[in-house]
Amino acid sequence: MSASLDVEGFPKAWLDRMSSVSIAAFLQPSHQSAPEETQVGGARDVPYEVPAFRMEYTALQCRVPVGWWRSVEDSINAFVVECFVDELAAAAQKDPLQYRMGMLPGGRNIPGRDGTDVEADRLRRVLTAVTEHAAWASEAAPGRGRGLACHCCRGSYIAIVAEVSLAAQNLLTVHRIWAAVDCGVAVNPLGLEAQISGGLQFGTSAALYEAVSLRNGGIEQNNFNDYRLLRMSESPVTYVQIIASNAAPSGAGEIAVPPVAPAIANAVFQLTGRRVRSLPIAPALMRTS
Repeated sequence: MSASLDVEGFPKAWLDRMSSVSIAAFLQPSHQSAPEETQVGGARDVPYEVPAFRMEYTALQCRVPVGWWRSVEDSINAFVVECFVDELAAAAQKDPLQYRMGMLPGGRNIPGRDGTDVEADRLRRVLTAVTEHAAWASEAAPGRGRGLACHCCRGSYIAIVAEVSLAAQNLLTVHRIWAAVDCGVAVNPLGLEAQISGGLQFGTSAALYEAVSLRNGGIEQNNFNDYRLLRMSESPVTYVQIIASNAAPSGAGEIAVPPVAPAIANAVFQLTGRRVRSLPIAPALMRTS
């Protein structure tokens, strides 16, 4: 990814080049004519306002089987996009929250715009709610860093703040995650809260540890004894705020996963000044120490 910034530090041009194994094309040869359709969600449709936007996709050919994962392509694309936005904010010397607010349609006084955008307004509401709940404007506790990320997919909108610390041997701990979600009318608020809380834990486990590795043409992991998962004692405390909305009910089962990894990675940067650009994060920290 690359971008050029205007005099205010906001992107005036944005380029995203992506290559991956297409899930749909791998599983169903009939989808090979449009392999990008299951790969670019969350990257092609970013909610930010950029005058010149370009995304390029090249299908990667590989014999290793691939399949659906919770939140599908939004997981990897939100990690890339939201970490990139954080890097742009740092380059512009702006607060990550205010930078995102400024990038949303209507966030700045741009000639020719009336400032009305339903998607941007809903994302702006969850960003405001979660940062107020997490006391974003105040400094983090000593030895801790906080990171911000947001995402929209399946007709729903979410923003989260993750709080982390780093001990000896780069031992990363995620202490708390705050989330604010707008998925339209909440038909079952307790079920919605459970979905979001579970998604935050699922995303934390994947972001920190989960990986499948190959050696001599075979998968090294056999079962949960050697496939690292988040332990109950390592699970962050989660806070879920449901934003009142009159919009039609939309998806909640996948929305919580995508912003977790970038929020944690952005918190690591806030704490240490180091960028994490690969997943899972815990091994990546060991490589960059």
